[in-house]
Amino acid sequence: MKKYQIIYADPPWRYGGRSHKNDPWHKPLEEYYPTQDLEYIKNLPIKNISDDDCLLFLWVVSPAMKHCIEVGESWGFKYITVAFVWHHRMALLGNYTMAGCEMCLLFKKGKIPKGKLKGKGNGVKQFVEEKKEYASKKPDEIRNRIKKLFPISRRIELFARQKTEGWDCVGNEIHGKDIKQELEEMINENYKD
Repeated sequence: MKKYQIIYADPPWRYGGRSHKNDPWHKPLEEYYPTQDLEYIKNLPIKNISDDDCLLFLWVVSPAMKHCIEVGESWGFKYITVAFVWHHRMALLGNYTMAGCEMCLLFKKGKIPKGKLKGKGNGVKQFVEEKKEYASKKPDEIRNRIKKLFPISRRIELFARQKTEGWDCVGNEIHGKDIKQELEEMINENYKD
């Protein structure tokens, strides 16, 4: 069965964010894409597709930080660090401070997959400053940095919005299917091989 050493995911968190009148970036998230509750995300069959030695790069917005840790652990991973911080180059509204960053947390299961890690992160920087294109779209540069660190690893992107060379990609915007259904189909197909 095909198992992945790198999992890159941007779950459609449902965290009860507020909308702000006359602000196109702060509509309810459901106006941009369907969101999922915490239990749905936690119960995705990620353990069935992750290698014994696997890294999980999991995107999170600040209000969902606790949920992100819960999800990583429910998928069989241990939280390690913040892998990437993306500054949108926009002063977005927030409930306490003007939020303009999202984080990609790093989780590990087993040993670190084979890659080019030789200390000091191979010159791969944590901070990315790139203007936000549209709701939930993450910078392509993050995938490139992960690939630079782990060029020979089997990689999958969950909740993907586009196909990307060198990655298996699943998400409702690619095949029009619910991600749980798509993952279960992948798992069942792999068991046939």
